[in-house]
Amino acid sequence: MGDTTGHLEDDFIRMFQTGIGGANGLDALSSWLLARLYIEPGEMAMAALAEEAGYSLASVSNKCRVLERAGCIVKRTRPGTRKVYVYAHKDLIGTFMRQLEQIRHTQTMVVKKEIPPMIERYRSDDMPPEMAERIALLQGMYDDMMTIDDCIRGMLERLAAEGGDRDGQ
Repeated sequence: MGDTTGHLEDDFIRMFQTGIGGANGLDALSSWLLARLYIEPGEMAMAALAEEAGYSLASVSNKCRVLERAGCIVKRTRPGTRKVYVYAHKDLIGTFMRQLEQIRHTQTMVVKKEIPPMIERYRSDDMPPEMAERIALLQGMYDDMMTIDDCIRGMLERLAAEGGDRDGQ
């Protein structure tokens, strides 16, 4: 790696860790891994990442598992080897869209499906005031989540119109 490339990587990683990663609640290692993988044009062996980061392979593997579940990176092996390789999605629009879809399916759709029958089951003309307050809270949650779902759907439509594939993988 040329000296200039190393400086660029260092500057990007520092910016990512102090800005983007920290602002999104990533710990130092997760933030470093995501930034390092993003600035890397191709994939990297997980063992090489661990060595470069100065952490154990187990620590790096655990953090990569979390980043993979979040849809930020992909892990894979090559045929005939047990080495694990990782790369970061470069298509931020696509990554964000996957995260928004995940929010829809794990949160808004659950509320949409479960809250109305729950309200119906417990609502009555002669319910005590405490129950009416709780029903009102659930109705407020439902209304808010449906507003959030509408916003997410609109963002997904807009992002789909703007998106492009920058992963190159």
